Formats: sequence, structure tokens, C-alpha cells
Amino acid sequence: MIRIGVLVPSSNTVLEPELARLADGVCLHFSRVRVTRIGVDADAAAQFDTAAMVGAAELLADAGVDVIIWGGTAGSWLGVPHDLSIVSAIEAATGVPATTSTLALLEAARAFGLSRTALVTPYVAEVVSEIVSCYAESGLEVSGGEHLGLSDNHSFGLVAAGTLQPMIASADAPVMVVCTNLRAARVVDLVEASGGPLVLDSVVATLWGALRLAGVPVSLPGGGALLRSGALRADLQSLCAWLLSETAADRITVRLDVPEQGLHVDLAAAEAVGPGMRRIAGDPSLDQRALNTVRWLEAHRRLLVQPRFGPDPRPPAALIEMYGVNAQMLGPVSCGSEMAGWVSVHSGVERTWSAADQEALSLASAQVSELLKSYQVS
Repeated sequence: MIRIGVLVPSSNTVLEPELARLADGVCLHFSRVRVTRIGVDADAAAQFDTAAMVGAAELLADAGVDVIIWGGTAGSWLGVPHDLSIVSAIEAATGVPATTSTLALLEAARAFGLSRTALVTPYVAEVVSEIVSCYAESGLEVSGGEHLGLSDNHSFGLVAAGTLQPMIASADAPVMVVCTNLRAARVVDLVEASGGPLVLDSVVATLWGALRLAGVPVSLPGGGALLRSGALRADLQSLCAWLLSETAADRITVRLDVPEQGLHVDLAAAEAVGPGMRRIAGDPSLDQRALNTVRWLEAHRRLLVQPRFGPDPRPPAALIEMYGVNAQMLGPVSCGSEMAGWVSVHSGVERTWSAADQEALSLASAQVSELLKSYQVS
């Protein structure tokens, strides 16, 4: 059984019971660090001193935990370097792999390919302003959201889930709930299932990040899309980045039909793009399975290599005219006897795809199939 050690802000009353509710087959151990007030002044920042974190982490290490996570989001306003320094110090002192809620939350945003997000927080305006700046440095534009204007950390945990639900559901962009002392995890499924935005909640991200660090293929109910498919998406994002580099292409996408993880080929599960190339992942306008190229792929179950577009199978006009693709390769992804999806390699100019390019795509397609097996997709 995986043992996760969690450092909890001392006045936090939400993180422990919510993690226990969400975690299935995971052994949780907790240690506390004194945190009572959230602000941008020096006294408030001093609560997140590295020495205090290390002392609490050393107590968790005595329990033989597999990973340690700082279950607070202070790095969202103190900056990613602050959290990275905490991680380094904990790992040096304990020898146990470590991460933080903020690092996990930002990794989750990358897994879903987010470039814009709304925020829901309990914080005062000055703290929110610092979060906006810190997230911008990580490539995330903050656009909208709602905030409760509170600074007493204990009071955050007294906010009812019913108060948070409309704050989250009304956003016009994917939402990041930044605070591990809010009961937002209880409404994530409700918001997403009712057609609301994707919700990346800090409590859910804490569990997700710890399990990712422990090397566990995460697919759990109760935490929305992040717990259901976020880990697979993160692995696919890494694979797309690798294939983009290997082929020097302009865009890589992975499209999958995996209903149990909320994935459908009409929306790309992962994408990597080169400079100046428009993203395609968020466009659901085409019936992908009906495309000539995909029908060819289904019939032949081997690489489709197109150095230029001439006779059939011809891609849709939108791929050329809207997304600037003039050459492509497609690699089928098998799941048992079915074609679960495919990997696409796009070029903005006509080009000859080398044997090495084709080999890299074949390898990537096979690795996607193996990932589906590891996430128990059948």
C-alpha cells in the first residue's frame, strides 16, 4: 500500500478529511506546520519558512512514507521557486521524494493544456493579485473568478460547499480553486457533470500530485476530470512533447475514445505545438471518426504517411485552411482488437517524412497503447 505523508497548515480543517474521502487504497499520514493567517506581508510569509517544513517532514519520514507533499498553496503567491526550495530541502533532509500542492496544481493545468484559467479563492485582493502574477510566469493567464476576501485561515474551512458551487460553476473558463482549506472537492463532479467548466481543485490536486510522484497510475472517482483522466493526460502530454522534438514537426495530437476517462476523439486528449502553430485541441467541430484519413487508418491499421496532400485519403479542408497543415502522419492506437484512437504528426509545410520520423511515430503509438493498459483501459 502506498504511504503518502502530508504536511498540513495547522489551522486547516478540510484537507485531512477530504483526502481520506477521495483516497482509495492509500495510507495517509499527516504532520502540521503552524499557519493561521494568509497575507502578503512579511509576518504572513514567515509562516512558510523552510526550516519549519523540514522539521515536520522529518517526522513524516519516521513513518516510512513513500512521498511527502506540502499540502498548502502558498507557492501560488510566494512563487514557484519558493516551493521548489522547500521540495529540495525536504528531499535533502529525508531522502523522500517531495512535492507541493501548488506544483501539483500547475502540473494539472499543463496536463489539460490550459493557457487561461479563472480563479476561485477565499483570499483578499492583494493575495489574489500575487497569484495572478505568479501564474503568468508559469504561462497561465488568469481571466475572471470570484474571491471571498478572507485572511483568517481557519475561517476558510467554515465556508459551505454550497457557497462555493455557484462561484465555480459561473466561470467562463476552466477553474482553479486555490486553497486546500475549501470544501470545493465536494462539488467538482456536480459542476463538471452539469456542463460547467473543468475544475482543478487544490485538495484534489494534492492527492493527484502525490500519487503521480509515487508512480501510481491515477484513475479515481470523486475528483472530477483531474482524478479520472488527468494522470493519463499528463503522460500523453509528455509523449507529445517528446514526439514533437524527435520529428521536428509543428504539432502533435493524441485522440482517444476512452469513455471511462471522459475522453473522446473529437477533442484531443493531448497536444504539443511548435512556435507559431495554432492549437487545435479545443476544437470539437469535426466528426473525427468520419474523416477520410481516419477511415483509411481504421481499415489499414498502419501508419498513414502524407508528405503532401493529393489523392484520397484527403484530410478535411479545415485542417489545411484553418490550422495550416500541409503534410502529416497518423499512427493508429490499438486497445485490444479496437482502434482506440490515433497519434497525429502535423507539418506546416510539405515535407518528406524520414524513416526515423516514422519509427518515432510507431513507437509513440505503441506507447499510448501501453499507457491505456497501465490505466486498465480495455
